[in-house]
Amino acid sequence: MMYITKKKQLLGLGLMLTLCLSACHSKGNNMKTEILMAKVFAKPEKTEEVKALLQKNVGFSLQEEGCAGFTLQESTEEAGTFLLYEQWKTRTAWQEHMQMPYLKDFVAQSENLLSKSFDLTWWQVLDGASLKKNPANSKWVLTVRFSVKPGKQAQAENALVQVGKDSFGEKECTVFEVLKSTENDTDYLLYEEWDSYEAWEKHMQLDYIKDFVAIIDDTFSLAPSREWFKK
Repeated sequence: MMYITKKKQLLGLGLMLTLCLSACHSKGNNMKTEILMAKVFAKPEKTEEVKALLQKNVGFSLQEEGCAGFTLQESTEEAGTFLLYEQWKTRTAWQEHMQMPYLKDFVAQSENLLSKSFDLTWWQVLDGASLKKNPANSKWVLTVRFSVKPGKQAQAENALVQVGKDSFGEKECTVFEVLKSTENDTDYLLYEEWDSYEAWEKHMQLDYIKDFVAIIDDTFSLAPSREWFKK
C-alpha cells in the first residue's frame, strides 16, 4: 500500500514538474503564435473518461482570449494516447491558461487517470508555412518529426516549406504546417490533416514526394518519426 501511495506521489510530482519546466521556456518567445503539442496518456480503463474531460477542456480553452486554436486527436496506433494541438497568442497566455480552475482540476485528477506524465513540446510555424482550408472536414492527422544535420537547416526548411505548398495543392489535404522547435534548433515537425488515409497513400506516390524522400539521407540525421491520429 505504501508503494502505491509513493508511486502516485511521484506521478503527480512528475506531471507538475513537466508543466513547470515548460513554463520556464517562455522568455523571449512571444514574437509568433506559440504552438504546444501535448500528448496525454490515459490508463487503459480510464480512456473514455479522459477523452470526455479533454473534450470539455477544449471547449473551455477556446473561450480564452489568448487561445488562437485548440484541437483534440486520438492516436490510431497507441490506445489511450491523445494529442492536444494548442495555439497560443503568447506563452504568457498559456501560463494564464494553466491557472484556470478547470485545468487545475484535471491536473489534480491526473494521478488516477493517466499512466504517465504529459509529453509537452513547443513549436513555432515557419514563415509562410501555415496552410489551411476547411480543417473541420478533415478526419486524419499526421505528425512527422525530423532532426536536421548541422549546417543543413536552410536546405531543410526550404525543402519542407515547398513540400507543404505542393501537398496543400492536393484537394484532400486540408491543413499543412511546417513547425520548428523552440527548444532544439535542429528539430522540425510537419503537422498534416487529410480527408482520408487513402488520400495520403496516393500523395506518397507523387513525384515531388519521391524527390523529397531522395534528399532525406543527405539532409536529416535520423529517419522521420511518424504518428497518426484521428479527430
